[in-house]
Amino acid sequence: MGFLKLFYGECPLVTEEEKMLQISRIAAFLVVFLCAIPALAQSNVSEDGRYIVTMSDTSAAKSAVQAAGGTVALDLPSISGAAVYLPEESLQGIVNNPHIVSLEVDPRRQTQSEPSSDSQHTPYGIEMVQALNVDPGVDADEVRVCIVDSGYDLGHESLPTEGVTGDANDGDDWSDDCGGHGTHVTGTIAALDNGVGVEGVYSQSVDLHIVKVFSGSNCGWVYGSDLIRAVDECQEAGSNVINMSLGGAAPSTEELQAFTDAKADGTLTIAAAGNGGSTDEVYPASYESVVSVAAIDEDENRASWSEQNDQVELSAPGVDVWSTVPEGTLVGCNPAGNRCSGTVNYAAWSGTSMAAPHVSGVAALLWSHNRLWTASQIREALRESAKDLSDGWSPQYGYGLVQAEAALTYLQTYYPAEPLECPESCADGEYCDGEATNFECVPVPPECPESCDEGEYCDGEETDFECVSEPEPVYDVEIGPSHDSATGAPGDAVTYEFGVCNTGNTDDSYELSADGGDWTAVLDFPEEVAISAGECATVAVIHQIPTDASHDSSATGNLSAVSLSSQESSAAATFTTTADDPPEQTDPDVDAFELEVDAFRHRGRQQADLYWNQGATDSGSVDILRDGSVIESGAADSGYYGYSSNITGGGAATFQVCESATDHCSEIVDVEF
Repeated sequence: MGFLKLFYGECPLVTEEEKMLQISRIAAFLVVFLCAIPALAQSNVSEDGRYIVTMSDTSAAKSAVQAAGGTVALDLPSISGAAVYLPEESLQGIVNNPHIVSLEVDPRRQTQSEPSSDSQHTPYGIEMVQALNVDPGVDADEVRVCIVDSGYDLGHESLPTEGVTGDANDGDDWSDDCGGHGTHVTGTIAALDNGVGVEGVYSQSVDLHIVKVFSGSNCGWVYGSDLIRAVDECQEAGSNVINMSLGGAAPSTEELQAFTDAKADGTLTIAAAGNGGSTDEVYPASYESVVSVAAIDEDENRASWSEQNDQVELSAPGVDVWSTVPEGTLVGCNPAGNRCSGTVNYAAWSGTSMAAPHVSGVAALLWSHNRLWTASQIREALRESAKDLSDGWSPQYGYGLVQAEAALTYLQTYYPAEPLECPESCADGEYCDGEATNFECVPVPPECPESCDEGEYCDGEETDFECVSEPEPVYDVEIGPSHDSATGAPGDAVTYEFGVCNTGNTDDSYELSADGGDWTAVLDFPEEVAISAGECATVAVIHQIPTDASHDSSATGNLSAVSLSSQESSAAATFTTTADDPPEQTDPDVDAFELEVDAFRHRGRQQADLYWNQGATDSGSVDILRDGSVIESGAADSGYYGYSSNITGGGAATFQVCESATDHCSEIVDVEF
C-alpha cells in the first residue's frame, strides 16, 4: 500500500481477513463497470427489441414505427436513420414498409478492461512505447483526441482542464465518470507531466473531446447506434484520433459504414481488440477501417485474455497499467459497502481497454509534428515501425509493439514536412537553386540595365540587353477544322471540331457564330472567347440532321470568328453534313456471355473478383452462383462482382453468372484459392 500512502496519506490498519474483503470489494466494484460482457449473437430478432433502421422518408418511417407500437431511441441523421425499439410481431410489417430502407439488430458494445489488485506500480508502458523520447511538435495546437467511454473526471489533479470539451448521448454529464473506465483510459493518453500522480503518452496537454456513451447504474454496455452517434460527435468537434476502449461480438452494417466514412474523412479510429482470449472478432476493432490493439505485459508477452485474430494490427501495454481514476474512488470496502479502507486517485487495471489508449496517444503525438500528414500515413507509420514481437505479423501481436520515436522517424523519412533548405548562404551575385537535397549556388541573371522609354521594351539575353520599340499590334485569326464533312442518320446530331487560332502578336477576344445552312447548327462553346497571341482554342459545332431528311440529302454550314479588337480581322470555315440511312436494328448476341474469375485469399479468407461482358442481359440483372448454388440474386449487370466469404484456407470452387431467372448463363469457371 506504499503507493496509496505516497499520494493519499496513511491508511487505517486492517487485519489480513479485512484485506481480503477489501480486495474482493474492489474486484466486485470494478467488474460491474469494466469486465467484458458477452455480446448478443447476431440474428434477425433482437433480445431487447432494439434495431437500427435507415429510411427513405424519415417522417413517414418514424410514424410507421410508432404505429407499430415502437419508439425512437436515438436519431442518426448521418445515415438517414434511427435506433428504435420494436415489438417482435411488428418486424415483418416494418421491413415491408416502403419508407424503411434497411433494418438490423442494434448490437451491444461494452468496455474492454479487467481490474487488477492495488499493487504499487508506475506506468511502465509510457517508456515501452517510446513516448518519453518524443515531445509534441509545432502543430500541437491542431491535434484533438476524442475518447468514447464512460465520462471524464474534469478537475482531476493529473488531467487537463483546458482544451477539454464533451458530449453525452443520453443528456448525462460527460464530466461525471460513472465507472472510472473513461478517466483511466484518458489518463494513459493525456495525464499531465506536472509532478503528481502519473503521466500519459501525450503529457504536454493535448486537446480532448469526451463522448460519454456508458451511463446509468450498470455503466457497462451501450448499443452500436450509440457509437454511430459518437463518431459523428467526435468529427464535429474536429477530432483527429478517436479512441474506443470497448467492443462487442456482433458486427453492424450501419456501424461499419460510420467507421468507413470516418476513415474516408481522414479520422484515425483506434479500438480495443477484446478480452475473450480467443480468435473471435470484436467490433468495432475488427472493422478494416479501425486499428485493432492487443494487450501485452511488461515483458512484451501477450496477455492470456487478449483476443488473437486476423484483424489485430498493433500491440501495446495492457497488464497492470497505472492511470487515473476519479478522485476519491473508494477502495478496501466490505461486501456491504458500508466500510472502506480509504480512497485513491490512481489505480492499476488490465485489459485491451488499457492497451488501445497507448496507441491513440502515440498517434496524436505524431500528428502534432505535421498536421498535413494523413490518417493513412500515420497508420502506415505505426504499422511499419512497430517492434516485431513474433517474426512478422501474427494474430497475437499484429505487427508488434507501437513505437513513437521509430514512427516519427519513418514519417519524417518517407513523408518529409517540407523541402530541405539550401545548405549554406550564397555569395554576393549568386542565389540558391535546386530542390530536395540537390542545391547549388548559381549566378543571379543580369537584368535590363535601365528602364525603357514609353513604347519600348527590354529585349535580349545573358548580358546583351537593349531597349527596342514595341511592335504595332497585329490582329489576325485563322480557323482550321479537324474535319469538315460527315454523315449521320436522320435525327442525329453531328459534331465538328475547329481550331480557332490567334495568329497575331496581341491577345484578343473573338465573337463566334455558327450558321447551319438548311439545317440547324449551334455552338457547343461560349459565343465569345479570349485567345492569347499565338494560341488556339478548340470550338465544337453541332449540326442537327432533321428526322425527315432523305438519304443522301445534305446541308453546308459555316463557322465565323470576328475579332472584337479589330473588326477587319475575321475568318470563316465551312462544313457539310450528309444524311445516311438509319442503322439497321439487330438483336443482341444473347449467347455472348463471357466470364473471367480472379480468385485469391485475403487474411486467409476466400475472395474472388468476377468480370463479365456488361450488357449481355436483356433484364439488366444477374444471379451469381458458386458451386452451382446462387450466392447473390438480382445483382446489377455491371460487369463486375466482388465475392467475399468467411471460408478460410485453400480449395477449389466453380463460379457462373446467369441472367436473373433464366438459363442464359456464362460458362462454368473453375478456380483454386
